[in-house]
Amino acid sequence: MAKKSQLSPAPVPPAHVWGFKPRFRRHAFGWRSQPAAQRVKEAVTEIRKVARKDPVLAAAGAVIFLERVSPALEQVDSSSGAIGSAVNRAIDELTAIIASAPVDRATREAWLERRWSAHEKDEVPYIGGRRRMRRDPALVGIRGRSVPPLRAATR
Repeated sequence: MAKKSQLSPAPVPPAHVWGFKPRFRRHAFGWRSQPAAQRVKEAVTEIRKVARKDPVLAAAGAVIFLERVSPALEQVDSSSGAIGSAVNRAIDELTAIIASAPVDRATREAWLERRWSAHEKDEVPYIGGRRRMRRDPALVGIRGRSVPPLRAATR
């Protein structure tokens, strides 16, 4: 009897570790807007850098960012408008990354479901259903719902 060849399975690549993820936990920032705005910019830079090589991974990172940004910034003073502007710019860039990711409909719907859930939990209206989220035709609706109307990113 011939012995079956014992091929080792292909190595599984390690899961990507996002540098911004531990920084964006609930109430991660105090009241000062400058450090929070800087962290938002750093997160977008990290996601944009990944997008050059792996647009799907970058889009998944963008969804993670959208889930985490509002709870992390709940206590930040937004009176100067700096944090609102930083978040709006981040959403603009990340929406384009999500929309351009070459994924199947099921993945897009899962991302939308996660974004929808984050929107429903959003106590400070940073990630409201912005009109620019509608750039991606796959995000127009899921399970009979449409993306909610947008709220301004101010308190």
